[in-house]
Amino acid sequence: AVDDSRFVVRYFRKSKDGRLLFGGREIYAVNDPKDIHIHIRRQIAEIYPSLKDVEITHGWGGYVGITVPRKPFVREVMPNVISV
Repeated sequence: AVDDSRFVVRYFRKSKDGRLLFGGREIYAVNDPKDIHIHIRRQIAEIYPSLKDVEITHGWGGYVGITVPRKPFVREVMPNVISV
């Protein structure tokens, strides 16, 4: 698996059946955009220009929780109980 150090991290890996799993987009809305594949295609093409026209078979969105400083939040909330 690979990720990068952009503010909105791109991440990708090869699936068990040899396909590319690719993610990394942010949108601050309740609903997933219907055109998510267009935005992902652009990012794939930045990294792998030869894949700019590859078929995208699946696309989805979801919620991700991220701290403001983009660092892990690890605290002992009570004796012997750690929150991550």
